[in-house]
Amino acid sequence: MRSTFTRAALVLAGAALLSACGTIQRHKELTAENRTRLKEVRIQLVVPQETFIFSATGAGVAAVGGLIPALIDASIQKSRQESMRGDMEAMADKLIDVDFRAEAQLGLDEAAPQLPMRVVSAKVDAAMPTKKAGDAMVAATKGQPAYLRLLLQYSMDPRTLWLTTRTHASLWQEGAAEPTFAGSAVYQGRLEASPMPASASQWTPQVMEALRREMRQSIRQTVKMVALDLTGQAAAKDALKKPYPFMSPGQAGPLQVQAVALAEDATRVLVRDTGGVMFSLQK
Repeated sequence: MRSTFTRAALVLAGAALLSACGTIQRHKELTAENRTRLKEVRIQLVVPQETFIFSATGAGVAAVGGLIPALIDASIQKSRQESMRGDMEAMADKLIDVDFRAEAQLGLDEAAPQLPMRVVSAKVDAAMPTKKAGDAMVAATKGQPAYLRLLLQYSMDPRTLWLTTRTHASLWQEGAAEPTFAGSAVYQGRLEASPMPASASQWTPQVMEALRREMRQSIRQTVKMVALDLTGQAAAKDALKKPYPFMSPGQAGPLQVQAVALAEDATRVLVRDTGGVMFSLQK
């Protein structure tokens, strides 16, 4: 299915958000009492495709501090953004025919059984509900299933093929206006492609399929992180704290996230930083 937005709109959104890293909202742990009450849930995953961010690794000159290095760094970054314009347009052309919401729905359907409660419904929407609609959904939780809203933002570096998603989760129960739980989950993974394309204009059907697979995995991993948080497993005190690399848009290289390791397998590690943010990072 061809997406309804135009290439120009996608390029404009990407250019405006090129250096954005997103704001992680604060964490609110689910109390033991509310965890006991959490038997059923309705899930709404909001994926606004039009806000796709074209990310680019910055030069990092400003890391040494001071106004002059910062100005130099800004100048270099502007130059790099200009040099990426062709990649942005080529990437937009490729993304026009990718229905990310359909991929997100597939990932959500696969991941829902991971949650520690019965999922009554799980659907993907293109936009946040209006205040009136949102208030009605919250009010409907009185004596009914809880309402879990996941707001997802994603970014892509067209040259390195790193996909990053940032999701904020909010849970409402028993008709209360304030969420009983709030959390943030960050996923990062690199598309597997051989050979690696030199630019987005060289993306093959295999690269596009890898992007779809990575998007589905990001949803599965995000739901897994939220499940760990909801069940209290993310608050483990006996795990080892150590730094993990995180490729953040606008930075010269990997940031070192000081985090508690929660789970890992052969390819990925799940960690939680000191502020309660969950990360699923590629090894």
